[in-house]
Amino acid sequence: MILIDHIIFDKLHVLLQITDQLWELMLTEIQVHGLFNDLTWKIIMDEMQHLKVSFYFWKNEKSHIWKYISFMENNKEIVLRFFNLKLFFKPSHAQLIWKL
Repeated sequence: MILIDHIIFDKLHVLLQITDQLWELMLTEIQVHGLFNDLTWKIIMDEMQHLKVSFYFWKNEKSHIWKYISFMENNKEIVLRFFNLKLFFKPSHAQLIWKL
């Protein structure tokens, strides 16, 4: 077993993976509360257009699960920093997500 203090973490890939997980959790939370519909899709797409982020997602017709393309280049950081979470969550809840 390798001791934790002998491991060198790849900060870039850790950041990228964390960003993907946070985005996935946000979408999952919206789905769990039954808020994921065509209006939600439009709000997300409008916000991405406002941020000038290339993004696309769709509903899988068989599984009814929303799928999306991964963010490219620095778009992950833009979404993480500037996506308006208050469009979907109470301000206090949005603040908690931003702190993550």
